[in-house]
Amino acid sequence: MIVALKDGRWRITNLNLDHNHELNPGSRFFRSHVYMSDEEKALIRTMKRCNIPTRKIVVVLAYIRGGMDKLPYNKRKVGNHGTTVNRELENSDIMEVQQYFQKKQAESPGFCYSMEVDAKNKVRSVFWTDARSRTMYQEYGDCISFDTTFLTNKYNLPFAPFVGVSPHGKTYLFACALIVNETANTFKWLSQQFLAAMGGKAPKSIRTDEDRGMESAIKDVFPQATHRTCLFHVMKKVEEQLCRVFQLNQGLYEDFHDIVNNSLTEEEFETLWQTMIETYKVGEVNFFQDMWKTRKKFVTVYFRTKFFPFIQTTARSEGKNALFKKGVGAQFNMTSFLREYQRILDNIHANEDELDHNAMHKKVSWKTFTTKYYIERQAHNLYNISIFRKFQIILNDVTRLQIREEESMKLYMVYQAKNY
Repeated sequence: MIVALKDGRWRITNLNLDHNHELNPGSRFFRSHVYMSDEEKALIRTMKRCNIPTRKIVVVLAYIRGGMDKLPYNKRKVGNHGTTVNRELENSDIMEVQQYFQKKQAESPGFCYSMEVDAKNKVRSVFWTDARSRTMYQEYGDCISFDTTFLTNKYNLPFAPFVGVSPHGKTYLFACALIVNETANTFKWLSQQFLAAMGGKAPKSIRTDEDRGMESAIKDVFPQATHRTCLFHVMKKVEEQLCRVFQLNQGLYEDFHDIVNNSLTEEEFETLWQTMIETYKVGEVNFFQDMWKTRKKFVTVYFRTKFFPFIQTTARSEGKNALFKKGVGAQFNMTSFLREYQRILDNIHANEDELDHNAMHKKVSWKTFTTKYYIERQAHNLYNISIFRKFQIILNDVTRLQIREEESMKLYMVYQAKNY
């Protein structure tokens, strides 16, 4: 068929309807020929519930069709549909989950939960938080970390905890969810449930990985929040993508890390970055171009005036994810997961209660002070023990710095002493 644009309209100028080749006997492999009937989908569902492996399911389906060459799809298609089946919550399990949530709500009216259902009224995602977590968020929820993980339940639903920092600098769980997927719509629904549960209070700062779905949801639901992607994940990609570039340009690796980690002002970072690009002639490297475009999402210097207390990476979220994986696994149903969640949350609360007690009834001995600066005594009176210990570490780092006046009232050079 030949089509041409004439007088602003596309017109067919030539059309030949005769076949110029024989029909392909392997047409069942064309995408347009891939077809799975409703009966076959139901059969796959049944066999999956019986824990029959995918390879044996394919053998059964091929037998019904009359042979493997008659099967209009491959093993991957069967496996993908089986995964979808595994992610659907069983009615019996979801009934137990609802009963569990209703019992928690009866015991504590502050317990909050919500479920997302599809057009067929099947549960897709579940969100929940308890009364104490909501109270803690009101006081200490200005900054949160958010990340997802898999293999914590038999449906392989991504586990999504909202993590923050307690008044003692410890990791705290504000809320949790099991979500059907990691798309922007799912993250938007989850963010809306979180915002509603927390009385409409949005976080001021959010730390996530580089997931675009999260980024889109945060812009829609938390438009005023400062969103920062995890520097650790970015630098990990740098190590993977630019290994060869660093090997070919001696000194580039050291300069790159120094500029990203140690720049004190935005102007200094941007000036040194451009100098690095020109010096090593790496301006054509796509990864460097992408980093420059997204620099305000992860480079530390752009967040010096923002509130990210003790949250430099998504490690707090990942740490909690790892903690859950120790207690639950892919074979656990929803109610087993919820019980493990409650056990972990109870431990968190018990630790916070102990730290609260220590903060009220114990004081750091004057003998453990590391300097004679009065600011250390002031910090001792203002902070609880856990935060004071963190302050002491920073104060000790500061005392290793030396200041030399180069020109009065104009320029000061600060350098760190040796053996740092």
